[in-house]
Amino acid sequence: MTERRPFIKVFAVGLLQCTGQALAQPATDRKVRIGFLNPGFLVQPGSDNPFLRGVAELGYTAGRNLLVEERFAAGQVDRLAGLAAELVKLPVDVLVVAGPSPLQAARAATNPIPIVMLAGSSDPVGEGVAVSDQNTKFDK
Repeated sequence: MTERRPFIKVFAVGLLQCTGQALAQPATDRKVRIGFLNPGFLVQPGSDNPFLRGVAELGYTAGRNLLVEERFAAGQVDRLAGLAAELVKLPVDVLVVAGPSPLQAARAATNPIPIVMLAGSSDPVGEGVAVSDQNTKFDK
């Protein structure tokens, strides 16, 4: 479990940096809106969410300076396109997807909104769902 905390923290920082304009505003003036697109079922309310814990450590609290819009396809993959379009219309600052099917739906629904895939591919570049710039260097 302790190995997940650094990952979640780094992921949350990167995700919130993707929001660009949202973070340029003082946190009290504007709420960051994240759209979650999941092919599965609604998570039990009140259940532990490592992602939300990670963003909370950065000072973001759901309801105060963070809005979390969740959409679940309940195992019906054909619903993903409509749910992705719904999130884009809200609009959200970033889309977080759980797996390759929601990623495809999100990519079809938007180009300018950043998309972050939580799980589902061990080689997103090889599978053609992400591009790589060989000259890009990452620090740490």
